Amino acid sequence: MTLPLLLVESEAEGRRAFAAIDPARRGILPPGTPEQLAERVRAYLAAGFGGVIFRTVRPTTPEWIDMAAEVIRLIR
Repeated sequence: MTLPLLLVESEAEGRRAFAAIDPARRGILPPGTPEQLAERVRAYLAAGFGGVIFRTVRPTTPEWIDMAAEVIRLIR
């Protein structure tokens, strides 16, 4: 399963970022911190998905890569 992720450092940033993104690009998961998104991804894995592929909703930055790595660390 491919999951478009809107990784943010805070819930306030998530609200601002989500509002700025075209609805067609928002994805199925709401924005979240690495900890919040790890919890949401775990639900898919617990439901039987064998794995997930992350993709960014916004342009990829070094910070996004660091946060995505943190999600991976938290779900392992």
